[in-house]
Amino acid sequence: MVKIETKLPDEKRSRKSGKKKNGKSTKLTVLLVLGILLIFTMAFGFWLYKTVMSPNVQTADGKDAEVFIPTGSDYEQVKALLAETHCIANEKSFSWVAQKKDYSDNIHPGHYVLKDGMNNNQLVNMLPREGKVQQHP
Repeated sequence: MVKIETKLPDEKRSRKSGKKKNGKSTKLTVLLVLGILLIFTMAFGFWLYKTVMSPNVQTADGKDAEVFIPTGSDYEQVKALLAETHCIANEKSFSWVAQKKDYSDNIHPGHYVLKDGMNNNQLVNMLPREGKVQQHP
């Protein structure tokens, strides 16, 4: 009598189960990558919101601070003026927002009143628009 071994069906089963394991691990890997990407996106969004919308103007005793930007001032001079008043808590975040909003191309001379608790967005929006130009002898 001749023995016939049939391993073919077992091999098919093992291949199928191997594919299922690979399929499950691929799905798990994709979900893991998407989860990590979501975490990084949320962290970046939080940083962006904090940079743009968190209060960055801190005046003495919570009173308004006055800044005069002379005619012909450039962006570096305006940054120096703001630093001299000690009103800007985080100069890097102000610079980042100013760069993104192209403030260096929109500098207007004038007298500006900085209110305590203003955020970078409010400050950069105010500077090229709300200055009252005063003539000095």
